[in-house]
Amino acid sequence: MWSTINPVFNDTRERDTHRYYWCAKMAKDFIMLTEKEEFTYHDINGYFTDKVFLNYLNDLVITAMKVFQSGLVESGQVR
Repeated sequence: MWSTINPVFNDTRERDTHRYYWCAKMAKDFIMLTEKEEFTYHDINGYFTDKVFLNYLNDLVITAMKVFQSGLVESGQVR
């Protein structure tokens, strides 16, 4: 069972939770930043084609990691 995709026996469930959290945050932030209430199919398709969503998501995660790491090193004295 440890080598299966059963989330009880590996970290699949945790990875999925992180994926869903960051993707939902990215979508919410993106909608708020664009200040649009409606999107066309071509808008959304263009965002995927131009990797707008992926780039924004990567920036979010990298920034969060830097903040977390600096908090641990500077404030928490974790080396």
